[in-house]
Amino acid sequence: MDSMTQIKKKSTQICLIIVTTILCYGNVVLNDYSLDDHYITNNKYILKGAYGLCDIWTHPYIETEDLNVDYRPLSLTVYAIEYIIFGKNPAISHLINLLFYIICVLLLFKLCYDVFNLEKINKLLPLLVVVLYSVHPSHTEVVTSIKNRDEIISFICIIISALFFHKSFHSQKKVFLNILLTLLFFYLSMLSKMVSLPFMATIFLWCLYNKNYKNYKIFFIQLISILLLITVHLYAFRDYFFHRTINLSENPINPLTTLSDKLGLGFNSLLFYLKFQLFPFPLRFYYGYNVIPIESIFNPMPLISLLIFTILVVLLIYSILYKKSYSYFLFSFLFCLLFYSNIFTKYTGIVSERSMFQFSFFFIAFIVLFIFNFIISKGFFYRKRAIPVLFIFVFYLISFCCLTIKRNTEWKDTNTLILHDMKYLEESALANHIAANNCAEMSLTYIRTDAVISRKWADLAIYYYKTSIDIFADETKIFYDLANTYRYALNDLKTGEKYYLMAVNKHPTYKKVYRELASLYYSSDEFNKAILYYEEAVKVEPNNPELLFYRALNMYNAKNTDQFLRLNSDIQKKYPEKQYAYLNYGTYYFNINKTDSLIYNFEKAVEFGCVNPQVIDYLHQYYTKKGDAKKASIYYNLLKNN
Repeated sequence: MDSMTQIKKKSTQICLIIVTTILCYGNVVLNDYSLDDHYITNNKYILKGAYGLCDIWTHPYIETEDLNVDYRPLSLTVYAIEYIIFGKNPAISHLINLLFYIICVLLLFKLCYDVFNLEKINKLLPLLVVVLYSVHPSHTEVVTSIKNRDEIISFICIIISALFFHKSFHSQKKVFLNILLTLLFFYLSMLSKMVSLPFMATIFLWCLYNKNYKNYKIFFIQLISILLLITVHLYAFRDYFFHRTINLSENPINPLTTLSDKLGLGFNSLLFYLKFQLFPFPLRFYYGYNVIPIESIFNPMPLISLLIFTILVVLLIYSILYKKSYSYFLFSFLFCLLFYSNIFTKYTGIVSERSMFQFSFFFIAFIVLFIFNFIISKGFFYRKRAIPVLFIFVFYLISFCCLTIKRNTEWKDTNTLILHDMKYLEESALANHIAANNCAEMSLTYIRTDAVISRKWADLAIYYYKTSIDIFADETKIFYDLANTYRYALNDLKTGEKYYLMAVNKHPTYKKVYRELASLYYSSDEFNKAILYYEEAVKVEPNNPELLFYRALNMYNAKNTDQFLRLNSDIQKKYPEKQYAYLNYGTYYFNINKTDSLIYNFEKAVEFGCVNPQVIDYLHQYYTKKGDAKKASIYYNLLKNN
């Protein structure tokens, strides 16, 4: 009977957790795709469906012209399977995120029971910890962002790994199987996103903390196996993990940063995280320089932070000496926090909300247990203490729920999120840059359909670009993007030229600037200037056939025919199966009325991938006049399909 009652109580608690989570996050299914979701929705391997699954496991997470970053094939595979079944459907994507999050909090509930044994202290403790965790507003970024599903999957896998790790000590049967499953789910966590290593480290620490884990052979087998897994994984995919450059606008720490300033930024970061656990407002889509200021450790805020964390360390030592139930959770919180403190290593964006997704569990467990110890400090339940604590709990629960529900609506789409958050991000260089890029993109979206709206978006983009420059003027790409906005959104070539040249002065090897300057002068018929910048662009990218093509074409437009023919001959020798040399020859033969040579070169260009509608239309018209219906039809269909 007692056993049945216990099962019913546990089932009731599970239902309460599910209902609370759905009430707080159910409105996410109304959202569209939002900030950074394009990394998933536009991923070329995901869009290939089933045919792209192998590519996902053999390529980095982000693959661009300038960047190959990270390796997260498991989370990308989950996205790909979703795309194969449902296509692009934001409601389904958000529903899947919510389901994963519910699984995550239920596994945490099981962890509280099976591993941490909180129910032995008090039957309600697992419920209180997990409910507060599930509604904490700092988790909205992870749950509402499709791109951040990898965080949830990684956490799910590491919790399952922790549960099997626990079973390997307490189940005399299938010990080897439990060890294998521990390692399997640990590795799956890494394959989703490498963010769960500190959490797993705390599980090993729990063994040392808890006397029920006495089999050191099993402990060391798993510890050594996991360390080997991490080493092999990092070595195998080292090209993806160790080549990510963190720009100074993301995190200002550099080799010239003094120890005092580094510690100042570190303790400001720690204070931010601590404050956010208790007072999670305002929520922002990004932080970076200069939201969290870099300043000397001897300035007031870092010193306050140092004092607070000194008190927490003293409390930790006291709790260990006197065997308080909250000591492990306080230690785990402080331990995980160190990885995001910027003291030992730089963290992208200085701080973030998604980084709290795992360690907030330890903080909430610590606070709940600390308060519970306070209530029963004399060995029995103090009603006078319990009532105000109950009011505080209800206040926090309702406040967190309201903040979370509201924040979900702010993540409705990229525009809604950015326009809402920018009032809290006036000091963030990169947030202003991100907002400006989004506004510039919106301006180009409306440029052909509504000039007034396009202009408003362009003006807003320029405002954010210039704000970003005022905060941090050493970022070349801001000047480059600002120049593009003047050029393409406002057709202001002179101002665009001015900011391109400023970008060149900031970063003489920034290859995109040379391309754009050369293209700008080419479109303005300033061919000699265009040649100059195509020459510079080729120095930076000597193996880019498109740049070689335009450099040669500009020689021809500048009436330097001999140089044009020499350069084009070099292109044809170097890239015989690319369209570029044939296109240039076609243009040349068109101007000297050599039709047969023109047609030959244009046909070769199309054969090697040219989709220029003017070239294809010329071939279509030529064969139509010639009466060759078969070839005319081929080029007509090509024209129609492109």
